Amino acid sequence: MDFPLQPAGLRGEGHHFVEKGLAEGKSAQEIFRRLTANFDRQRIFRKMQTFIALCTLYRRTDDTAVRTACHEFFDLYKDADLPLLNQVECALIRLTRKISILSLYPPLRQQLQQQLATAPELIRFVRPPTVASQLYLFELTKNHQMFENIKGMTDAQLQGQLTALLAKESRIEADFRNARANLPDAEISMDNFDLYGMGGKNPGFRNILVTCNLEPRS
Repeated sequence: MDFPLQPAGLRGEGHHFVEKGLAEGKSAQEIFRRLTANFDRQRIFRKMQTFIALCTLYRRTDDTAVRTACHEFFDLYKDADLPLLNQVECALIRLTRKISILSLYPPLRQQLQQQLATAPELIRFVRPPTVASQLYLFELTKNHQMFENIKGMTDAQLQGQLTALLAKESRIEADFRNARANLPDAEISMDNFDLYGMGGKNPGFRNILVTCNLEPRS
Protein backbone atom coordinates (compact mmCIF):
# COMPACT_ATOMS: atom_id res chain seq x y z
CA MET A 1 0.00 0.00 0.00
CA ASP A 2 2.99 2.34 0.34
CA PHE A 3 4.15 1.92 -3.26
CA PRO A 4 3.06 4.03 -6.25
CA LEU A 5 0.28 2.81 -8.49
CA GLN A 6 1.47 0.47 -11.20
CA PRO A 7 -0.03 0.01 -14.72
CA ALA A 8 -2.48 -2.50 -13.18
CA GLY A 9 -3.25 -0.04 -10.38
CA LEU A 10 -7.00 -0.70 -10.29
CA ARG A 11 -6.17 -4.33 -9.51
CA GLY A 12 -3.12 -3.55 -7.44
CA GLU A 13 -2.35 -3.42 -3.73
CA GLY A 14 -5.38 -1.35 -2.71
CA HIS A 15 -7.77 -3.66 -4.55
CA HIS A 16 -6.16 -6.78 -3.08
CA PHE A 17 -6.20 -5.28 0.43
CA VAL A 18 -10.00 -5.08 0.28
CA GLU A 19 -10.49 -8.46 -1.38
CA LYS A 20 -8.26 -10.13 1.18
CA GLY A 21 -10.00 -8.42 4.09
CA LEU A 22 -13.45 -9.46 2.92
CA ALA A 23 -12.25 -13.02 2.27
CA GLU A 24 -10.96 -13.16 5.86
CA GLY A 25 -14.38 -12.19 7.17
CA LYS A 26 -13.66 -8.57 8.07
CA SER A 27 -16.67 -6.28 7.88
CA ALA A 28 -16.89 -3.47 5.36
CA GLN A 29 -17.05 -1.01 8.27
CA GLU A 30 -13.79 -2.35 9.73
CA ILE A 31 -12.03 -2.21 6.36
CA PHE A 32 -13.23 1.36 5.82
CA ARG A 33 -11.93 2.39 9.25
CA ARG A 34 -8.53 0.79 8.64
CA LEU A 35 -8.17 2.44 5.24
CA THR A 36 -9.12 5.95 6.33
CA ALA A 37 -7.47 6.02 9.76
CA ASN A 38 -5.00 8.90 9.95
CA PHE A 39 -5.49 9.63 6.24
CA ASP A 40 -4.13 13.18 6.55
CA ARG A 41 -0.77 11.79 7.75
CA GLN A 42 -0.46 9.07 5.11
CA ARG A 43 2.16 9.18 2.36
CA ILE A 44 0.89 10.34 -1.03
CA PHE A 45 1.45 6.87 -2.54
CA ARG A 46 -0.62 5.26 0.21
CA LYS A 47 -3.35 7.84 -0.28
CA MET A 48 -3.60 6.87 -3.94
CA GLN A 49 -3.81 3.21 -2.95
CA THR A 50 -6.46 4.11 -0.37
CA PHE A 51 -8.63 5.71 -3.06
CA ILE A 52 -8.30 2.56 -5.19
CA ALA A 53 -9.17 0.41 -2.17
CA LEU A 54 -12.23 2.47 -1.30
CA CYS A 55 -13.48 2.27 -4.88
CA THR A 56 -13.16 -1.52 -4.62
CA LEU A 57 -14.93 -1.53 -1.25
CA TYR A 58 -17.75 0.60 -2.62
CA ARG A 59 -18.32 -1.89 -5.43
CA ARG A 60 -18.01 -4.97 -3.22
CA THR A 61 -20.29 -4.05 -0.31
CA ASP A 62 -24.05 -3.76 0.05
CA ASP A 63 -23.67 -1.87 3.32
CA THR A 64 -25.46 1.40 2.64
CA ALA A 65 -23.71 3.20 5.50
CA VAL A 66 -20.27 2.24 4.16
CA ARG A 67 -21.15 3.24 0.62
CA THR A 68 -22.38 6.61 1.91
CA ALA A 69 -19.18 7.02 3.96
CA CYS A 70 -17.11 6.27 0.85
CA HIS A 71 -18.96 8.94 -1.13
CA GLU A 72 -18.50 11.47 1.65
CA PHE A 73 -14.80 10.62 1.82
CA PHE A 74 -14.39 11.03 -1.94
CA ASP A 75 -16.18 14.39 -1.90
CA LEU A 76 -14.06 15.61 0.99
CA TYR A 77 -10.66 14.79 -0.55
CA LYS A 78 -10.92 14.50 -4.34
CA ASP A 79 -10.30 18.21 -5.02
CA ALA A 80 -8.97 19.35 -1.66
CA ASP A 81 -5.60 20.99 -1.05
CA LEU A 82 -3.05 18.48 0.17
CA PRO A 83 -1.89 18.79 3.78
CA LEU A 84 1.43 20.61 4.18
CA LEU A 85 3.13 17.29 4.90
CA ASN A 86 2.13 15.92 1.50
CA GLN A 87 2.89 19.18 -0.28
CA VAL A 88 6.45 19.01 0.99
CA GLU A 89 6.63 15.28 0.23
CA CYS A 90 5.41 15.85 -3.35
CA ALA A 91 7.83 18.74 -3.87
CA LEU A 92 10.64 16.39 -2.84
CA ILE A 93 9.36 13.68 -5.19
CA ARG A 94 9.23 16.16 -8.08
CA LEU A 95 12.68 17.55 -7.32
CA THR A 96 14.22 14.09 -7.07
CA ARG A 97 12.91 13.23 -10.53
CA LYS A 98 13.87 16.57 -12.07
CA ILE A 99 17.38 16.61 -10.62
CA SER A 100 17.83 13.00 -11.74
CA ILE A 101 16.90 13.87 -15.31
CA LEU A 102 19.23 16.87 -15.30
CA SER A 103 22.21 15.38 -13.45
CA LEU A 104 22.05 11.58 -13.43
CA TYR A 105 20.45 10.65 -16.74
CA PRO A 106 23.22 11.93 -19.09
CA PRO A 107 26.19 10.06 -17.55
CA LEU A 108 24.13 6.96 -16.83
CA ARG A 109 22.77 6.91 -20.38
CA GLN A 110 26.30 6.96 -21.79
CA GLN A 111 27.37 4.22 -19.38
CA LEU A 112 24.34 2.10 -20.25
CA GLN A 113 24.94 2.44 -23.99
CA GLN A 114 28.50 1.20 -23.51
CA GLN A 115 27.25 -1.81 -21.54
CA LEU A 116 24.56 -2.64 -24.09
CA ALA A 117 27.09 -2.64 -26.93
CA THR A 118 28.42 -5.98 -25.71
CA ALA A 119 25.21 -7.34 -24.15
CA PRO A 120 23.39 -10.40 -25.56
CA GLU A 121 20.86 -9.69 -28.31
CA LEU A 122 18.00 -10.74 -26.02
CA ILE A 123 18.83 -7.85 -23.72
CA ARG A 124 19.66 -5.33 -26.44
CA PHE A 125 16.60 -5.83 -28.63
CA VAL A 126 13.82 -7.51 -26.65
CA ARG A 127 13.63 -5.46 -23.44
CA PRO A 128 16.69 -3.27 -23.06
CA PRO A 129 17.12 -1.54 -19.68
CA THR A 130 16.71 2.22 -19.51
CA VAL A 131 18.11 4.86 -17.22
CA ALA A 132 14.57 5.49 -15.93
CA SER A 133 14.05 1.86 -14.97
CA GLN A 134 17.47 1.61 -13.33
CA LEU A 135 16.85 4.69 -11.17
CA TYR A 136 13.27 3.83 -10.18
CA LEU A 137 14.12 1.81 -7.06
CA PHE A 138 16.63 4.48 -6.03
CA GLU A 139 13.91 7.11 -6.28
CA LEU A 140 11.42 5.07 -4.24
CA THR A 141 13.98 4.45 -1.52
CA LYS A 142 14.97 8.11 -1.43
CA ASN A 143 11.33 9.23 -1.35
CA HIS A 144 10.66 6.94 1.60
CA GLN A 145 13.68 8.26 3.49
CA MET A 146 12.69 11.86 2.83
CA PHE A 147 9.16 11.28 4.12
CA GLU A 148 10.55 9.74 7.31
CA ASN A 149 12.69 12.87 7.74
CA ILE A 150 9.79 15.32 7.42
CA LYS A 151 6.84 13.53 9.02
CA GLY A 152 7.74 14.80 12.51
CA MET A 153 8.08 18.46 11.48
CA THR A 154 5.75 21.18 12.73
CA ASP A 155 3.57 23.10 10.29
CA ALA A 156 5.91 26.09 10.56
CA GLN A 157 8.88 23.90 9.67
CA LEU A 158 7.00 22.29 6.81
CA GLN A 159 6.00 25.68 5.43
CA GLY A 160 9.62 26.79 5.51
CA GLN A 161 10.69 23.62 3.72
CA LEU A 162 7.97 24.03 1.10
CA THR A 163 8.95 27.63 0.35
CA ALA A 164 12.59 26.65 -0.11
CA LEU A 165 11.77 23.60 -2.25
CA LEU A 166 9.43 25.53 -4.55
CA ALA A 167 12.08 28.20 -5.04
CA LYS A 168 14.66 25.54 -5.94
CA GLU A 169 12.22 23.84 -8.28
CA SER A 170 11.45 27.12 -10.01
CA ARG A 171 15.17 27.74 -10.66
CA ILE A 172 15.64 24.44 -12.49
CA GLU A 173 12.24 24.19 -14.19
CA ALA A 174 13.24 25.60 -17.57
CA ASP A 175 16.33 23.38 -17.77
CA PHE A 176 14.28 20.36 -16.70
CA ARG A 177 11.61 20.92 -19.35
CA ASN A 178 14.26 21.24 -22.03
CA ALA A 179 16.04 18.08 -20.85
CA ARG A 180 12.81 16.08 -20.64
CA ALA A 181 11.76 17.18 -24.13
CA ASN A 182 14.95 15.63 -25.48
CA LEU A 183 14.66 12.31 -23.67
CA PRO A 184 14.26 9.17 -25.80
CA ASP A 185 10.70 7.83 -25.56
CA ALA A 186 11.91 4.77 -23.64
CA GLU A 187 13.25 6.99 -20.87
CA ILE A 188 10.11 9.05 -20.36
CA SER A 189 8.48 7.50 -17.31
CA MET A 190 4.68 7.49 -17.26
CA ASP A 191 4.39 7.64 -13.46
CA ASN A 192 4.22 11.47 -13.52
CA PHE A 193 6.51 11.91 -10.50
CA ASP A 194 7.51 15.29 -11.93
CA LEU A 195 3.87 16.46 -11.61
CA TYR A 196 2.98 15.11 -8.16
CA GLY A 197 1.24 17.68 -5.98
CA MET A 198 1.67 20.63 -8.35
CA GLY A 199 -0.21 23.62 -6.99
CA GLY A 200 -0.75 21.84 -3.70
CA LYS A 201 -3.35 19.44 -5.12
CA ASN A 202 -3.47 15.86 -6.37
CA PRO A 203 -5.70 15.42 -9.47
CA GLY A 204 -4.90 11.71 -9.29
CA PHE A 205 -7.67 11.27 -6.70
CA ARG A 206 -10.37 12.43 -9.10
CA ASN A 207 -8.77 10.53 -11.98
CA ILE A 208 -9.10 7.31 -9.97
CA LEU A 209 -12.79 7.99 -9.36
CA VAL A 210 -13.33 8.67 -13.07
CA THR A 211 -11.50 5.50 -14.08
CA CYS A 212 -13.59 3.50 -11.60
CA ASN A 213 -16.79 5.08 -13.02
CA LEU A 214 -17.60 6.74 -9.71
CA GLU A 215 -17.17 10.23 -11.11
CA PRO A 216 -18.29 11.57 -14.51
CA ARG A 217 -15.65 12.48 -17.07
CA SER A 218 -15.29 16.21 -17.51
